[in-house]
Amino acid sequence: MNSLPTSQFSTASLPRKDRFAAWRESIEVLFEIQEVQSANEADFFADLHVHRVGEMLLARLESQTARYVRPRERIIRDGVDILMIQFFLEGEVLFRTGNDSTRGMPGDLIVFDFARPLDNINSRFRNLSLLAPRDRLEAYVPGIARYHGRPLPRDLPGVNILREHLLTLHSSAGGLPDSLADPLSDATFSLVAAAFSQAPGISRGIGDPASPAVGASLIPRIRRHIHENLASNDLSPVTIARHFGVSKAQLYRVMEPVGGVAAFIRQQRLRACRRDLHNSALRHLRIAEIAYRHGFTNIASFNRQFRQEFGCAPGDARATAPDILSDIARAATSPDEYQDWIRLINAVGGQPQT
Repeated sequence: MNSLPTSQFSTASLPRKDRFAAWRESIEVLFEIQEVQSANEADFFADLHVHRVGEMLLARLESQTARYVRPRERIIRDGVDILMIQFFLEGEVLFRTGNDSTRGMPGDLIVFDFARPLDNINSRFRNLSLLAPRDRLEAYVPGIARYHGRPLPRDLPGVNILREHLLTLHSSAGGLPDSLADPLSDATFSLVAAAFSQAPGISRGIGDPASPAVGASLIPRIRRHIHENLASNDLSPVTIARHFGVSKAQLYRVMEPVGGVAAFIRQQRLRACRRDLHNSALRHLRIAEIAYRHGFTNIASFNRQFRQEFGCAPGDARATAPDILSDIARAATSPDEYQDWIRLINAVGGQPQT
């Protein structure tokens, strides 16, 4: 019986002068990191311990003060489109997005959307992070990406329960059989939903179609239906409402946490196009063909919407994209490298949940 996979990185055995550079190279899969002027490079260290639990990664990191950045140019280049939920156990984070900044304190829950720019300064810290495919988390918590950089306070009961669960799971994961991976990840995602149950703008609970709580029962089914019909010119609020036996007004209320029906369809079509542009097996297809196969009928409108969503033209996205097939193959042959696990959950994310 195999145990849950584990990956570790530590600067402890490295010369002091090489430690920051080694950590920068290791975490480059997610962040560009920079030294903070007030920090002493000679004192720098990083100790990372990651478990892979089904479709999620659970990571504990202890490190010295540093700045962690994801500029828009980097987002376009690496195509990472996953979500991370993070607890600071010691230290704090100054989270900056555009002109806004927030401060996360020990015990707070913070959401990171890797498809959006961020600029953080982490003080001497110890934190615990859950990384998962966007669609997997959004199936449990519609609208969770709206909380990018907005801490949920540590005094919320659901936040406390989730933090204690993740601490227990991380401390015991190394001795657990991999047959528990899927049940544990499902239970963890359910606790994430519980933690957000008191957050404004998040749909929760189960009820009839007129209830604001309907999202938890209907949204996953609506998402699957949209994913399965992205290429259809008939995909619209009218046909979706008819398919699920609800009124358009009820459908609009259900989908409001994820930005509305039309916006969600457009976003999913654009993301599907970007995944195909990143797929080396589809290099023979013209960009217009990729747009048409996902429901876009006007190439000029597609180009404009793609640039608005991702900050670059479709051709530039294809030219600078990682190869998702190579990422999957590398993860299969490098089972103990957390960087390849991140590439894998990014490559396989975005598919409809059954």
